[in-house]
Amino acid sequence: MTTQLLARIKFIVGQSSFKFFSIPLLFNLLFNLNLQGTAKTEVFLEIQNRIDSMKQAMRDMGAANIPETPPPSSYRTSLKSTAPPSQQTIKFEEEALPPAPVSNERGFYFIPFGGAMLTSDFKDIKVSLTSSQPSYMLDTVEFKVGHSLGIRLGYSWKYFFLEERFSYLEADIKSQSLNLGTTSSPIPAHFSGTSESLSFHQALGFRIPITEKLRINLGGGVGVSKQDIQYSISHPMLNLETNEREWILSYDASLGLEYQPFAHFLTGINYRWIRIEGKEEIPAHEMHLIELSLGLLF
Repeated sequence: MTTQLLARIKFIVGQSSFKFFSIPLLFNLLFNLNLQGTAKTEVFLEIQNRIDSMKQAMRDMGAANIPETPPPSSYRTSLKSTAPPSQQTIKFEEEALPPAPVSNERGFYFIPFGGAMLTSDFKDIKVSLTSSQPSYMLDTVEFKVGHSLGIRLGYSWKYFFLEERFSYLEADIKSQSLNLGTTSSPIPAHFSGTSESLSFHQALGFRIPITEKLRINLGGGVGVSKQDIQYSISHPMLNLETNEREWILSYDASLGLEYQPFAHFLTGINYRWIRIEGKEEIPAHEMHLIELSLGLLF
């Protein structure tokens, strides 16, 4: 079978009707044939000799810019011309394919996050426990370190992103002493409480690539927050509580680093600033958050 095939190829190459532009097609055909060892070598040497002869004949006739005939695009060949033709060999080496992309530049994403939060102090707070009790003024209400939990849902392009941020924020009020009486007749009491907030923000921002896997995200958003402040005053003879709950305009800004180790995996660290405007008994205040995120890009 191999001998007949070789004879047929040599016949085709030797015909005057064998066009120069068909040589690459013949090369591709030969690479798909199951020729081994000397048989394959002889075929390629025969074709190479015919091509060289045709080139020289065309040059003698005055042809210019005769193109070189490369081997098939997926292989490179090298002939050892120092050995006799029957012993010459052809080496094949596959060209390296370009590496697959590590990260996606765009797509929908789902990113849960959580972190720590600092809340600015409340100033000159009036605490009204009941309608029958007098109000009490507090110069300063301080908060302990709180926490945040939430989800970011959005779509990212190469240099921009658009997302919805859903956040739950909570922080305890630092307890302090309070005088329910007068200077001459003090009634010592204990003041404490909790601040909770549920925020919904629509945000837009920029993505700044540092490397293929690392980016800086910078953005800002606006929305509303349901602010819930719970105050508690207690002493051995009395325990009173009150709630202040309102939907209030709020907005935020964020700056973070985002790392994408795999095509559909995102992680990062983010600083976020939130301001909640004041309303009635709830003063305007700010929150500073450091958040860690871990999510998916589709």
